Amino acid sequence: MHPYYGFSYPYQMFRAPDPSDVTQFKHSADQFMAPTLEMYHLLTQLSHSNDLALKIKEAASKSEHQKVEDYIKSAGVKSSFTLTYSPEGLILMLKPQDPGACFGIRLSICW
Repeated sequence: MHPYYGFSYPYQMFRAPDPSDVTQFKHSADQFMAPTLEMYHLLTQLSHSNDLALKIKEAASKSEHQKVEDYIKSAGVKSSFTLTYSPEGLILMLKPQDPGACFGIRLSICW
């Protein structure tokens, strides 16, 4: 019995992973590289291009979500991503293309 919830549950529902098996870890790290480079290129363009930064900020201020996505894609982001923005800034979450990879990259940047 769990002392707080009043019912029993298994503490370990699954077998512990083999600590010497790094296959998944290495695969996720490998899949992490392409989106990381895409994020780097996006940040480089944002920091050097007043035009791109202005287009993204203006489109976001008008809630033109598709335009913001298109501008981000035009900066070289090919990975799937989710995008949210507010008056404070932009949040971009890049996800792995391969469902077998396990990672996420979150970019939060203030206007």
